[in-house]
Amino acid sequence: MTKIYSNKITVSSQAGQTGINQCNLQVLVEDLTGAPVAGATVTVDGKTKTTNSSGIAGFCLPAGNYTISASAPGYYTSSKVLNNFNGYVTVTIIIEKSVTTTQSVLWVTVNSVSGDVPISGATVTVGGQTKITDSSGKVWFYLSNGTYTATASAPGYNSQSLTVKVIEYAQAGFLLQPTGNCTYNINATVDNEWFYISPTSATVTPSKSATFTVTSGVYVPYVFESWEINVNGKSTTIPVTTSWSLTLTYVDLAAMQPCSGNNTYSVSLLAHIVPWQGTP
Repeated sequence: MTKIYSNKITVSSQAGQTGINQCNLQVLVEDLTGAPVAGATVTVDGKTKTTNSSGIAGFCLPAGNYTISASAPGYYTSSKVLNNFNGYVTVTIIIEKSVTTTQSVLWVTVNSVSGDVPISGATVTVGGQTKITDSSGKVWFYLSNGTYTATASAPGYNSQSLTVKVIEYAQAGFLLQPTGNCTYNINATVDNEWFYISPTSATVTPSKSATFTVTSGVYVPYVFESWEINVNGKSTTIPVTTSWSLTLTYVDLAAMQPCSGNNTYSVSLLAHIVPWQGTP
């Protein structure tokens, strides 16, 4: 079966390179997630090559019109028509994994129970497959229909297992509990009388985060420069960019002061204000 994804093809050319007798066509084969497909078969003008570990196959072609096809075991074939080719060009072809009637797609999301924020780099294992979550805490699997035990883990968190029934398209959501069971009591201040911080105190636990916001009632010639956090003599500074709010999670504080048993730690949070150096 051949599928053509005309809206999923990226063609880019490099100006200033006009030699047509050099290897001037690169074909990048990717799956629907944007991952390169190594070992894919690419055919152009009767010539066939196999993609390398980066999903790329190169061809040396004269100017002309070409049809490029890409396929791989377990994937549908995808084709692209390249007209008026004359120069150095990279063509990206997306191929879709073929799913049999007994297979389904399982989407997994891994979040932290502290603030319910995505966990990037979490390890998820299901059905003998192991994958790593992306920046949004998500990962997907192709699986035969059935019932599975899925497990998610990440540094600084307790692992969690779920029973997942997979039929057609299924979803599973993990909420990982940070390791330990400590309490971080935060005292928040600001070092300028024209600025205010709210709240002035808060408690962070494995299941509870805290958000602090700085405001100013009137225009004053000062700039909110940074947040300064101190836990048991361990300090860190966070520059302020656009937002005047800061959320501290259990994982944030445990990274500064690792949790030991059920200890309670005192945290000082300072909003640092400096004089404005601009032109009046």
